[in-house]
Parts: sequence; structure tokens; C-alpha cells
Amino acid sequence: MAFVLRLLVACALIGLISAKFDVRPAAAQIIHAGLAACLFGVAGYLGQTLILAWRWHRILIASGIRVRFRATLRIVYSGIFFNQCLPTSLGGDAVRVIMLRAAGSSVKAAANAVLVDRLSGVAALMLFLLVSLVQIAIWAPGSPFLIGAALVTALLGAGLAAYFLGDWIIALVRPLARIGIVRVVAEASAYARFITWRAPSAPVTGLIAIGVHLSTVGIVYGLATFLNAPISVWQALILVPPIMAAALMPISFGGWGTREVAMVGGLGLAGVPPPTAVAISVLFGLLVLFAALPGGLVWLVSRGPARMSWM
Repeated sequence: MAFVLRLLVACALIGLISAKFDVRPAAAQIIHAGLAACLFGVAGYLGQTLILAWRWHRILIASGIRVRFRATLRIVYSGIFFNQCLPTSLGGDAVRVIMLRAAGSSVKAAANAVLVDRLSGVAALMLFLLVSLVQIAIWAPGSPFLIGAALVTALLGAGLAAYFLGDWIIALVRPLARIGIVRVVAEASAYARFITWRAPSAPVTGLIAIGVHLSTVGIVYGLATFLNAPISVWQALILVPPIMAAALMPISFGGWGTREVAMVGGLGLAGVPPPTAVAISVLFGLLVLFAALPGGLVWLVSRGPARMSWM
């Protein structure tokens, strides 16, 4: 049911854009984007995959889980494939837990490592979002994009705080601590706080997490440049993070539709025409999907404990 609802939301949002704007120029821009733009987008995303694997590898080491970087990269790439092909990123996270479990880690340790990795990315994104809100408030006070960005930031911030401070919150209501699942959540919260703030590798891991978002900004800016969109590097740094944060909201299939609406509203503040903004968003989504497809093959050849011996 959730799958159908997200698919309907994605279709509705894309339909809304199609009804409000003439998307034929966007289709023409995508078709004529050129090989260089496509190669840039795919190479940029594959490079980002390396950064993601590096971040998670450091988290795994801090968690006491010893795997080779090559193995970490294979697991991350497999997870990315499922993130793109399933309606929610939870599918990719589950695959990472399963593959790490097959390598000898406990389910609890694997799940915690995946959660910390996911939330370290959200924490780094929050830094960008706070700066973006300030600058967008100067550029376009009261704009729908500013309101939407503020709402997304508040939701992500609340979720992040609830997770990192979960054990403290639960401690305020002692009867809850007797419930098994609640106790697991409290332990995961304390673990995440230790890995994120107190582990010796935390500062470098935090910088890597920031690098992941910078690479996303770079990819979008590069595609915008190939499509002759009038946007500067500074404008991309401010506008792209809220757009990608909106795409993270679990309301549409893989962020499709949500990302396009946010791209039109956000890049419009920089003077990018709606058809061009749609073209940038769709091209970005298609290239990311194309770059992620080999992850399915990686997953197939890595299935099963026997095939995980390379770890």
C-alpha cells in the first residue's frame, strides 16, 4: 500500500509540473544534453560512491567491525542499487545489514553501523540547510521554497535529535525502558552518540560526510552548466541542499516528483527557467539510476556466506 501511495504521489507531482509548465523544452534539453554531460554525471556519482564507502568504512572500524575497504565498497554499491530501485532507501539499508551479517557481523552491530552512517549524512546535511535558510531568507523572504525548506529542516532536525537523544528521552519515562524494543532503541541512541562525537575518527568522518554533500552540489552544478542554466557556484551551494533534503522525504517513489518540484522552486530563485530546472532534475535522476545499475550485479555475485569470503 505504501508503495502504491508513493508512486501515486510521484506521478501526481510530475503531473502537476507538466500541467503548470511546458515540459517539452525540458525533454529537448535532456535529449540534447550530450555525451559529455552524461559522462560527467555518471563519473561524479561513482566518485561520490567512493566517498560514501570511505565514510562508512571509518564508521565500521570505529564500531569494531573489521572489513576490507573493497568489501565496504561492494556493500555500499549494492545498497545504492536497491535505494534507486525500491520506493524507499530502507531497502538499501536492509541489504547492507544482510551483507554485513553474512560477513560475520551480528545483526545488532550491522544495523547500528548502518544507522550511524545514515544519520551522519543527515547531520552533515543539517549544517548546509541552516546556512541555506539564512541566505534564502535574505534572497526571497516568505517564498514558498523558504517555507518548504524550513519545514524539511525542522523534520530532519527533530528526527536527528530524537535518535541521538533517544536514551535520555526514554530515561524520563522509566516504564518505557522495560519494553524490549524501546530498550534496543535506547542502546542504539547511546551507541550512535559515542561513534559520532567521541570516537577518535569522528572529526575526519564528519568532514567526509560534508564532502558527500559537496559532491552532490558539484554534480548538479555541473549538469546545470552543461544545460546553460544561469546559476553560480554559491547559488548552487545554497539551493541544492534543500532540494536534495526534500527528495529524502518518504512521500514519493525514490524522490521522483518531490525533487522536480523542489528543483523548480529552488533554482527558480537563481533565475533558472522551470523547463531547465526540470531537465536538470530528471537528468540527475536518470544518470544516478544508470550509475547505480551495476550495483545489482555486484549484489548478485556477492550473495551468500560462501561468496562473502573476499571480506
